[in-house]
Amino acid sequence: MVDNLPYLFIALLAFTAFVRKVSQLWRPGRPEALPALCAALGALTLATLLFAPSIREFIDRTSQLPGFARWAANSFGIMTSCALQIMTMRFIHGAKPGVRSRQVVAVVTVVAMGLLLLPQRLPDGPEFVTEYATNPAVAVYFMLTTAYVLVVASDLAQLTFRYSRHTRMRYLRLGMQLVGWGAILAIAYAAYREATVIAGLMGEDLPGDEQVITQVLAVPGGVLTVLGASLATWGPGMLAPFQRMRQRRAVRRLRPMWQALTEVVPDVVLDTTGEFSKDPAAQLHRYLVEINDALLILAPYRLRDNDSRPAASRGEAERITAAQEARLLLGAIQRYRAGDIPANDETGTGGPVRSTDEEVQWFGLVADELTARRRRGQPTGPAAISRP
Repeated sequence: MVDNLPYLFIALLAFTAFVRKVSQLWRPGRPEALPALCAALGALTLATLLFAPSIREFIDRTSQLPGFARWAANSFGIMTSCALQIMTMRFIHGAKPGVRSRQVVAVVTVVAMGLLLLPQRLPDGPEFVTEYATNPAVAVYFMLTTAYVLVVASDLAQLTFRYSRHTRMRYLRLGMQLVGWGAILAIAYAAYREATVIAGLMGEDLPGDEQVITQVLAVPGGVLTVLGASLATWGPGMLAPFQRMRQRRAVRRLRPMWQALTEVVPDVVLDTTGEFSKDPAAQLHRYLVEINDALLILAPYRLRDNDSRPAASRGEAERITAAQEARLLLGAIQRYRAGDIPANDETGTGGPVRSTDEEVQWFGLVADELTARRRRGQPTGPAAISRP
């Protein structure tokens, strides 16, 4: 019974993800890759259930057709690999030619596997590959199965890792990488199975237990595939509490800079009712908008800085740049409050285009410098630079 648990666990994960995804099939504007993803999750659910030794034994005994459950499990595994490959192709390239040919190859492979294995009527067992490796039909059956998995898993790993480097979507990037690592484990497992068959034909035995190798390579590969394929669905909800914690820390970190700017340019404040403070994401967004608006207003009052001190490391360079920015910002605040003539004719463009995470990191460094100046007793301008 213990041997069944890994397979049942993967089946539960895959079925849960399948139920969540299949409900989106009839929504307008669904992604092109969604049907293939649902097919992959459904096929993986059935494959892992049939790979469980007790279930496989029960089906063979009930159907009076030895080897049927193994063929069905491997067939659903082939369908899973094909669907994942098509999902990745549609996700990256859209309706790319070649999808139909891959479906035909998968169907032909499944039919050929059935014609090779089922007429043999061989009883199943934990060492099936090693025990019947000298049977030509069984040897061709496994060589065909593993060759298909090797080709498709190699293509899937290449596509997922290559595409993951070009997306800025966090959950999508991590999900693609997990699917890629699952494909790598599938490649290792298929290569071991191929070597086992070849060694059996030569009258040799490879070290290792088939059941153990399956649980070490195939089971973790299935887990990674399910988690990666469904990460975009459950990832945001599961990690939402940690995201809110990061957002609250970012709000506290940016508050000194926000206070310094909004005291001198109060017109940029969007909310005076405190409604935004109930949602850390909304409050962080508000801080970023108001800080950027204030910087645009203060841009003509900034002096040009020619300080180019060398930095020992990237972190040191960022700290020096943030210190320079804090000094220039405080000077601009003082000149604006004093009603001085603008120091330059710049109207401000908001600086380089940054993502939200990059803005939080950069403004956080400047806010840290403002707080550090206050703690060192250095002047911080008319605004009260303090961390509550």
